[in-house]
Amino acid sequence: AAAVAAATAAGTPAVLIGTAVPKIAPPTAKAAAATAVTLSSTSPSSTPATAASQATPLTPKPAPAKPTAPEAPKPKEKASLPPPVESPPAGKGKGKAPSSKGIGKGTGKGGAASPPTAGKDGAQSPPAEKGAATGGKGSKAGPPPKGKAPPGKAAGLPGKGGGTPAKAALPKGAPIGRRFEWRLLPSDKVDGTVFANLTQEVSVDVTCLRALFEKPKEAPAQPKAKGRAQVKTEVEFLARGRAQNIMIALKRQPLTERVVKALERLDFDEAELSPECIEILTGAVPTAEEAKLLAGFHGDISSLREAERQIMPLARLERPAAGQRLRLMLFNRMMQELCGDVRAGLSAMRTALDDARNSPAFRAVLAHTVRLGSVINFGTAKVDADDGHIAAVSGFGLDALSRLALFRAPGNARITLLHVLVAQVLVADTDLPRRLVEEMGNVHKAAKRPISQLAEEIGAFAREADHATACSSCRVANPMDVVATSLSSLSERAAAEALALREQLKETRESAKAALSFFALPAKEKEIDAKALELCQLLSEFLSVFEKTQREITRNPNLAAVCHSGAHQASLKAAGPRTGNSPKTAGEVSEGGA
Repeated sequence: AAAVAAATAAGTPAVLIGTAVPKIAPPTAKAAAATAVTLSSTSPSSTPATAASQATPLTPKPAPAKPTAPEAPKPKEKASLPPPVESPPAGKGKGKAPSSKGIGKGTGKGGAASPPTAGKDGAQSPPAEKGAATGGKGSKAGPPPKGKAPPGKAAGLPGKGGGTPAKAALPKGAPIGRRFEWRLLPSDKVDGTVFANLTQEVSVDVTCLRALFEKPKEAPAQPKAKGRAQVKTEVEFLARGRAQNIMIALKRQPLTERVVKALERLDFDEAELSPECIEILTGAVPTAEEAKLLAGFHGDISSLREAERQIMPLARLERPAAGQRLRLMLFNRMMQELCGDVRAGLSAMRTALDDARNSPAFRAVLAHTVRLGSVINFGTAKVDADDGHIAAVSGFGLDALSRLALFRAPGNARITLLHVLVAQVLVADTDLPRRLVEEMGNVHKAAKRPISQLAEEIGAFAREADHATACSSCRVANPMDVVATSLSSLSERAAAEALALREQLKETRESAKAALSFFALPAKEKEIDAKALELCQLLSEFLSVFEKTQREITRNPNLAAVCHSGAHQASLKAAGPRTGNSPKTAGEVSEGGA
């Protein structure tokens, strides 16, 4: 209806969607104004917003109308309107502009109603309905009311008369390999940023980029050969990981023909089977289940996988099996070394304990210690008896020996009670420290090899001897059987050695029990091993500290003179002749250091 009114005012025919509009003779100015007033008052599409827009219209500059010939005035009569036409719903209507000048072409969705335009003789045409397209050469659409989108913007397809400008097109081209993900800035966001003046020319080595990031082209598929290809199938009994571990072990130590023959004959004298080689081959020995599977294979051995083919000779060994044979050969190689090491440890323990019990020098040092402790704790009045030699203290626990070096003089913290003991021993006998070190030197070795550790080693040796005996018993004795002869000889020697080691262990424990009782350290049967170790460690520590203190006093006679009045001459005698040395006071010793 609005389009008809506008066309009537302009004197041009109008065409609506799906309806033919008859030509209307161009009315006079008064008739056009009356028609416009009548339409504006009777049109159902007149809304408060439209009325407001008519009250204050934005009148763009109208296009010049064609001059028409004046006509004789006609009596006023009610303009006849074409039958009403259903307009499309808002937001989806399409308008078709007439072809004459002043009406442009364009389509739009959701467009708002345009303001009325001034017609001939100053009359205003009613606003176009929603969905009608305006624009083109002859007219220019006014701004839309608030809250409504301009024509053509919602559709995204602007016409000639309006719409949003198109975004700048991105460069076209295939990426080199994978596309690099980044966020591109629009051109209107670049102004004022660091990217605004990046005009420097940068050269890019495209060849290198392609070589680094371009996806390699897939090789063309090879044409399948006609006929079925013959695939070689291998018989497998072992898991893939197990087979791989076996091959690694056999690569380090190949299973040569000499090694296989030595295992078959149980030749203990084969030089190629060293302890290191035996340990490596132990990892390639098949288990009982694996050996059963391999031994039950009666097909072509070349059809087996390499791992199964390599260990097939080991799987066929029995009574004893390959693993037991390697264990026996390793025990035979290490038997003498194991026996010698355990015997040395037992001997060192017995010797150290016996030396501590029978050492005259150690007994003299203990006597000096009792004397010093009595004087320190009870004073001189209670120490001496009638004869002047018997001390008031009868004895003490040997753990006090380790605390002598911690008992420091209040006036000089560098001097301890152990310094005084060594100085007193030097005055009594200058050769006593040397004899003490010689007589008790074995306690250092005994402290490193406790009886409990030696007992575990003897137990392990006895188990290997029992294993050899069991392997020998499962084979019938036959002079012609080389394996049975080797097993019998090994089991006899191992049993004898195990019996001898057990006897020596028993003797060592008896000696330890006697030493603990001698030094007033009682212990139960289960505590003998631990208590003997504590005694050896205590004596070893005391001997080391005593020897270190003796060297300090010997090198510094002035320190000896401070610890004992007669120790100066004794230290000079022990250290050899010196010149220019004179006794120092306790304060001078404190300033110069011990």
